[in-house]
Amino acid sequence: MFPILVPPLRERLEDLMGIATDLGREIAASMGLPFEGFDAATAERLRRYAWPGNVRELRNVVSRALILASGPVLSVEIDVAPAEDELADRPLDAQMRKFIVATLDRCGWRVRGSGGAAELLGLPPSTLESRMKKLGIRWPDRSRSE
Repeated sequence: MFPILVPPLRERLEDLMGIATDLGREIAASMGLPFEGFDAATAERLRRYAWPGNVRELRNVVSRALILASGPVLSVEIDVAPAEDELADRPLDAQMRKFIVATLDRCGWRVRGSGGAAELLGLPPSTLESRMKKLGIRWPDRSRSE
């Protein structure tokens, strides 16, 4: 067996629209639906999304957009977490973000389990993950440190 390391989708945003387009063609063909691509606003939203579910989540988003589409150009509505500079207007969110990131750093970015950030913060792991998403907290790019 040979391990193949594939970085998560959020770390290869330059490939995102190519993958989304390929998925769109594949899924549209299997459903017998027209597909010509994505509108410009959708492309930007897809790039800004954190993609915690990786390519499987992208496949689901594209499938849903095809089913709901009224034409061959897809428009996707997806909840994009605020960028860090958008949080500057909300000091409490900015402070909460700093505190959560510091706790994650302390735990080696482990959210769940014994000694994980959720346990240290006294939160259910799902609540911490929701707050991370809301505050735009993403796992660090480990490929740069190796």
